[in-house]
Amino acid sequence: MNQEGATFVHHLARQAQLLSCLHWLSTFQVLACIPLTQSVPIQDVADLAGVPVSHLLRVVRATATVGFLHEPEPEFVAHTPLSSQFVTKPSLIDAVLFICHTAMPTGLQMAEATRLQVHSTDSSPCAYALASRSVKGRGSENGQQPNLHRQLMAYQRLSNRALDDCVTQLLSSLDWSHLDGATVVQVGPPSTAAARALSGANANVRFIVQMYDRPKAAIETANLESGNVVVQQRMRGAPQLVEDASVYIIHSPHLSVHHTTDDLRTQFIIEIKAHLRLLKNRPNAQLILVAQVIPEPGTADAEVEAASRFYDLSLLQMANDQALGFEQLVDMVNDIRDNTGRLVVTNKLCSRDHSVAALQVKIASFEDDQGN
Repeated sequence: MNQEGATFVHHLARQAQLLSCLHWLSTFQVLACIPLTQSVPIQDVADLAGVPVSHLLRVVRATATVGFLHEPEPEFVAHTPLSSQFVTKPSLIDAVLFICHTAMPTGLQMAEATRLQVHSTDSSPCAYALASRSVKGRGSENGQQPNLHRQLMAYQRLSNRALDDCVTQLLSSLDWSHLDGATVVQVGPPSTAAARALSGANANVRFIVQMYDRPKAAIETANLESGNVVVQQRMRGAPQLVEDASVYIIHSPHLSVHHTTDDLRTQFIIEIKAHLRLLKNRPNAQLILVAQVIPEPGTADAEVEAASRFYDLSLLQMANDQALGFEQLVDMVNDIRDNTGRLVVTNKLCSRDHSVAALQVKIASFEDDQGN
């Protein structure tokens, strides 16, 4: 008999219990009570955390089945490489608490939000608004609400780190060998990681990274840490002052539940248009646009598409919004124009391994269009 359905349900149940265990451990700050490099009696940890030893023992033995904590000898507990990360990187705990306190309750209100939308002619609340109403009083009492912003930022930073890796991988696939001695300007990237990786492989190429909304001290620190990569502050949409670069790479703003997709699209277009005059005067300069997109069905590996689809659902639940699709990105770029010409996509770069896409574009004058 086919047991696939039952196995699937059992897997869901285990994941739910694992999440509840992580929430329990985080709430009572149990992980911080366990030394990073040695085992200790579970009774001692229970006393420090103020929890029943029988509860702690059951939680430890449950999470140990997936490599999170372990019991090296009866009724002793020690960290594993996985669990120790939640002590050395507290933002991981904040991310877990965001899932528990916000993402899960919000997801469970998605059906009600849809029902209200179907039966209402007015704008209806998103699932997050419904979930917030149901926990508002309790959240205010136990101090969860003031921590929401920190937990959300921690959760989004995990996505941004993964995005850094994707951007580096994608840009590394381009041919930089013909740019010996040239300058590359990277506008609005998540971090300097991609530029540092590219400069390491292309020592004769000068990289300038222009960041938004970074304190002066952060820019100075980044310059100290980035070797031959120059880091600058930039105001979105301002004229581009580096006019001698061979390549300009413009990154779309980061996806966020704080800003609608329309807001981010508008910010991206403003930045692209700020470079049009410069590109008209330097027709040999390359313009590359980088954005995180939802891949078209079947065009990405299963894990990549799953992460993208679930993130898109989170935007629906948190803000009645949706992420930008790959073809929507192409259409958006093709619609950018001024009174003399328009942008044309000349090359599309994407990979089955991640949800980041790059478009190489050029300016086509309306005279050229008429000539063709």
